Amino acid sequence: MGTRKNAQKKKKKETGQRKTKKNAVGTPDTTPPPRPKPIPRVKLTVPQPERDELQTSAASSNKEDEAAAVLMAMGSKIHRDQSGFETAMDHVFRSAVPGMEDMDFTADVREPSKGDRSEGSYSDSTSEQSSDSEDSDTVLDIPVSSPAQQAHGRKSSKFTIPFEVPFNGAVRDLEGITSRTPFDEFLDELAQAMSTRKSLLSGIAYIPSYKPKSPKPIPKLLDSKQAWSRLITDVENYINTSKAKRRGNGDVKPFFIQIGKKGDKDPEPAIKETPEHQLYRQLEQKYQCAEHHKACIVQSDGNHYHLTAADLAKWAHMANMHTATLSTVPEELNISDAGPRQHKAKKALARTAGTPSDEPAWLSGLQQVMGMAVGGMMMPGLMRNNLPPVLAPQTPRAARTQPTPGSSGMADHQPSSGTKRAAAVHAPDIQRWLSGLDLDAVRGRHNTYYVQYTQSFENSGILDLTDIEDLSADEIVRISSAPIGIAKRIVKYAKEDLAKLLNEANKRVRN
Repeated sequence: MGTRKNAQKKKKKETGQRKTKKNAVGTPDTTPPPRPKPIPRVKLTVPQPERDELQTSAASSNKEDEAAAVLMAMGSKIHRDQSGFETAMDHVFRSAVPGMEDMDFTADVREPSKGDRSEGSYSDSTSEQSSDSEDSDTVLDIPVSSPAQQAHGRKSSKFTIPFEVPFNGAVRDLEGITSRTPFDEFLDELAQAMSTRKSLLSGIAYIPSYKPKSPKPIPKLLDSKQAWSRLITDVENYINTSKAKRRGNGDVKPFFIQIGKKGDKDPEPAIKETPEHQLYRQLEQKYQCAEHHKACIVQSDGNHYHLTAADLAKWAHMANMHTATLSTVPEELNISDAGPRQHKAKKALARTAGTPSDEPAWLSGLQQVMGMAVGGMMMPGLMRNNLPPVLAPQTPRAARTQPTPGSSGMADHQPSSGTKRAAAVHAPDIQRWLSGLDLDAVRGRHNTYYVQYTQSFENSGILDLTDIEDLSADEIVRISSAPIGIAKRIVKYAKEDLAKLLNEANKRVRN
């Protein structure tokens, strides 16, 4: 650099001398000025770093190490001048490639124009950059986040997800659910729409309506936050795919997510089986009697005591609390005192039903379900000739008044006032009806577990809802050993549901 400056000073001096030189007569000198000597090209040299900075590189003879050392030095020593600049990579290329020592890499570098920035601001910024680079390491102001990282951090767009949920044998719409709805909030809204409890929403599954119908899609479980996230992602992919059609102008066809129970056509939520329920089943299997086909305890006198559902439930609860074992009958069951009560209950049931004691219980229940009064009306000769006198229906065309509370027998199932009651009312079986009580948000709010009394009712010939209509709470206590409060609620709920069914049947008959 010093040689170049000296050449420029010498050139200016010679130019000044030519301007002032004249002949003695006053005429200008026509002697051509001497041709300036060419400015020698100066090879850009890189200041050698301190010995302690590149101690390892100075001792190495490897060209790669030397190039790395030069690059590190250039990162802090690069400077600019008016003729251009040379980058660190240019210097490395010049040093590494043979024959490139004299190549000018600054010829094509564009000088900043006045419109871009003024000369003063440019020089000031250049000096600031050079001073910063001399005091500290060079910092690359380059975004380093990859497209994958940017996509990962991108929030998904908000969109509505319509649902169809089961309700009383039909479906209803669940609105207000979006892709931003938390899973717990979705379960609360779902339980409210289905009129059930959140704790009973186990085993629910879903099928999107946009899935192909052939082959039949398999429902996917919706039992965790991860499953909820997968559902949202699936819906988002469907929306984006639909919009991408027709060169980005595609329409999203209306869709919905159908909620139901896994592997079942009836989309009712399942009841999760607790450890007490499992112990209940184990007790039933352990004490299954081959003679009576139910759980029995053989007493010391040889009589069989039939374990009721309440007995099994209490025993299972004690076993779960580790206060009893499955092999020893707990004293709290009071089997020795309950035996006579059970015998009296059987006699009372036989008198109430009006059937002989040796008649199978299932026959009585079957006759009630089939509606013997209707059979007598449609086939009076056949039914009267084949039924016992006590079961033979009265004249079907005879008008009768509304049955009074507490009345019993097959007469209750005869037509009354021109309404074919038994033929029109399709009462649910006892197990399904009791399960419905547990699933109901209001009736099952106390976790009574009504379904535990199913076996006791079936053993006594009570097979559907119509069989409970004319039973009193005391009779239900004797049959199922249920507490009196639960027995009264069962009677109340049975009358309410039968009244609804009868009202619907009357509407169908009038129509």
